[in-house]
Amino acid sequence: MDKIKKNFGFGCMLFSMKDGEVDKEQMRKMVDAFLEQGFNYFDTAHGYLDGKSELALRDCLYSLSLLYCWMPETDFHSRPFCLHECQEGI
Repeated sequence: MDKIKKNFGFGCMLFSMKDGEVDKEQMRKMVDAFLEQGFNYFDTAHGYLDGKSELALRDCLYSLSLLYCWMPETDFHSRPFCLHECQEGI
């Protein structure tokens, strides 16, 4: 994905929770539907769900082989991101 499709972003502040953790099955369905529509802009922050939102999203995108690079925590927190590919791979 070369460009950020900016006209619609996926807010990651209020994922469904199950037993104190992000409901990854429900989140995966939401992410799949979002991506199927051609969107690729995710807005997340470390404070969302006490950091669980970012970790669940990272795991989901890795499992879909869509996230090849993850910014270091010091650079990533509180920044929206777009799916992108890095030279280094995972």
